[in-house]
Amino acid sequence: MEIRHAQPADADVLTSIAFAAKGHWGYPEHWMEHWREGLTITPHFIRHGEVHVATVGGEPAGFYALVGRGQRMELEHL
Repeated sequence: MEIRHAQPADADVLTSIAFAAKGHWGYPEHWMEHWREGLTITPHFIRHGEVHVATVGGEPAGFYALVGRGQRMELEHL
């Protein structure tokens, strides 16, 4: 496994990973739809954030983001 900075072009695959990860827990479809905005990773989010991708064999397998400013950062999308 390698970890690299995400690129804006990764947005669609990271969105797919986010939905697959959340969907793994069997939430009802209407909940998944309710969370759509929060699970959608945009090129803007990647460009202006601290987003990292874990790759296996060169293919994205997971990701995380550090969100916040200064010494107050939160881990998201792990």
